[in-house]
Parts: sequence; structure tokens; C-alpha cells
Amino acid sequence: MKLSYIAEKIGAGLSGEDADVGNISDITEIADNSLVLLNDIKMLEQYDTEKVSAFVVPVKLFDKYSNIFNKPAIIVDDYKYALKCIIDIFYPDEPTAGFISESAHVGEDAVVAGDACIGNNVSIGSCSKIGKACEIKPGVIIGKNVFIGDNCTIYPNVTIYDNCIIGNNVIIHAGTVVGSDGFGFVNTKEGHLKINHIGRVVIEDNVEIGSNCSVDKGTLSSTVIGEGTKIDNLVQVGHNVKIGKHCVIVAQTAIGGSSKIGNFVVLGGQVGVSDHVNVADGVMIGSKSGVSSDIDKKGIYSGAPVVDHKLWRRNVTAFKDLYKVVRYMKKKEEEENEH
Repeated sequence: MKLSYIAEKIGAGLSGEDADVGNISDITEIADNSLVLLNDIKMLEQYDTEKVSAFVVPVKLFDKYSNIFNKPAIIVDDYKYALKCIIDIFYPDEPTAGFISESAHVGEDAVVAGDACIGNNVSIGSCSKIGKACEIKPGVIIGKNVFIGDNCTIYPNVTIYDNCIIGNNVIIHAGTVVGSDGFGFVNTKEGHLKINHIGRVVIEDNVEIGSNCSVDKGTLSSTVIGEGTKIDNLVQVGHNVKIGKHCVIVAQTAIGGSSKIGNFVVLGGQVGVSDHVNVADGVMIGSKSGVSSDIDKKGIYSGAPVVDHKLWRRNVTAFKDLYKVVRYMKKKEEEENEH
């Protein structure tokens, strides 16, 4: 594939010879005749680049170090966006003819689009609907009255409980459970009595959910994951939670029941959000933080409980010297007692 073709497709510049490349690879595992993305000049010193046919380089890096590049380079404004586009060029989605495996079970009155692919040992409950160009991988369990939109990919061993609604272009990775009962009980003298959950889960368009996540259905209403939101692996979403549009939720985060997360919110890894908490649009929460009360103003927050990120950094810095302060105070106290 010609470098000029790739550069034109992604709207980038080209420096040097218009060479042919056969693949894209990482600089840590360079394949023969490959195109390598480079965003740190130190990597040129750390790795043997003899096999590299050409580089993809951010414009600022190229302008600063153009004299040391001895191979052609595609020059890009946005390195990460270029990576996404080039991967799509080399590995485009290949359309597949629709099929339903002989070992799959499709319930009564369920509707499966003609070009959908239903893998081995899939179970689709009665009155459910699978949209166009969907891929339902082996071992997926889909309950009754489930709606799945067009162009969705559901990976192996996902379970989707009854009455859930999934929009278009949704990806759900292996082992995730959508629509299980929320953690709701009434505490009595006789013990903890289960509250039946009769709500559902609604996943809007262009959502991606990682592997081994759990999204609980609402008690009476819906648990909602908003359009364009991306959820990492091992995330817990409690019952009645409302997650806004285009959020990013990183691994091992847990969101307590009936909390409301605004649009464009980022929750770092291992964040804990208590139940019945509201988080405003545009908030960013640092990893391992605890959100126990409402955050009503856009900003960056960290700590447990969370505070403004800059204040948290000052507190952490001061905490490292706390033992010195304690030792000093004890010494002063001893001196005063001597007198």
C-alpha cells in the first residue's frame, strides 16, 4: 500500500519517498516492511528500526527532529486519531453473510434480521428482536422481549436479561451481564427480604462495555447508559443509575444505585460512587477516589472523599511530612515538661 494513499485517506502530509508498506506495527514488535507510529523520539534510540519502511509522526515532533529521520514519514496533527484511521485502513470490517447456527435456539416470535450472525449455542428468548448486521457470538444468552438495534456486536458468554433495550452500534465484551437484579433488600427482624426488580436496562447508541461488567436493572424504572459512553472492564453499575452521554468509566469502578452521572464525565480506575449521588457534566474523578456526596460543578476531583484535585495534591504532599510534624510537636512537649 502506497504511503501517499494512506496520507490522503487520513488527511496527512508525506515527507520523503512514496514507498510501499505491507502492514502497521508497534515499534516494540516491528514487522518487515511495516509502517510504525512514533510519538517519542527516545524510541529511535531504544529500538532497532532497520525493518521499518516508514514512520507516522506528529507534526510537532517532526518539525523538531526532521534532520534525524532517514526514512519516509507521514506527518499527522493528531497522533491517536491517525492510529485509529490507519488501523481501519489495514484492517477494515469485513461484511459477513447472515446465518443462524444449528445449535442456536431462537424463541417463539423472536425476530432476527436476515444479515445477522448468530453463533453456536446462542439462546434468544421469545419476542426478542435482533437488528441488521448484528454479530451475536457463541454462548450469548438473550432473554425475552429484548430489543437489540443494528450493527451490534455481542461477544461470547454475555447474558442479557429480559426486557432490556440496546441501541445501534453497541459493543458488549465477553462475560458481561446486563439486566441482573439490583442489590435491593428490606431489612427486617426475620432477615433481609428481597425486593423484586421489575425495571430494565437501556443502553443507547454507540456504547461500548468491556468484559465482565455488571449492569443492574432498575427497581421500577430503567438503568440507563447514555449515547457514546465507553465502559472499561470489571465495572459495576447499580440499579436505577443514569449515566449521561459520552462518559468514560475506567476499570473496577462501582456506581451505587440511583446515582446520576452527567454528560462527558470521566471516572478513573477504582472510583467508588455512593448511591443517590449526582455528578455534574464534565467532571473528572481521579483513580481510587470516593464520591460520597453530590458534585455540582465541573472540575477535576480526587481523594476519598473527593476534593478539588489541586487541594488533594497539596494535602498528599503535606501528609508525606506529617510524621516530622508529629515528632517535632512531641519534642516540644517534652521540652516544656522538663521546665
